[in-house]
Amino acid sequence: AVVSTQSGHYGRGANQPNVDETNNYQLAEALAKTRVELSKVHKEKFLYVSQNLKFIETITQFKDENKKLSARLEERELELQNIKNQLQGHKSSIQQLNRSFDDLQVT
Repeated sequence: AVVSTQSGHYGRGANQPNVDETNNYQLAEALAKTRVELSKVHKEKFLYVSQNLKFIETITQFKDENKKLSARLEERELELQNIKNQLQGHKSSIQQLNRSFDDLQVT
């Protein structure tokens, strides 16, 4: 209800903002707060994703290093097996020489 007074027209009392302006201000304030909260959430999500990416990168590096170490271990195991085979061959030769020596001593 608009009341006509000597000083002019006023809605719902003098010097009070109208309802639409109040609602707009409250909505703008709520929107600003929401934007701040969303910004915080986005920063947290970005940080979380960044940390996960670093973690995945670290795991990938460990996997790559593990593959290299596994390959080196296989090489060392093959070398060790070759050495064992050579030692077995030397052992057989020594045993044969011992038998030959024993045969020489018997006669």
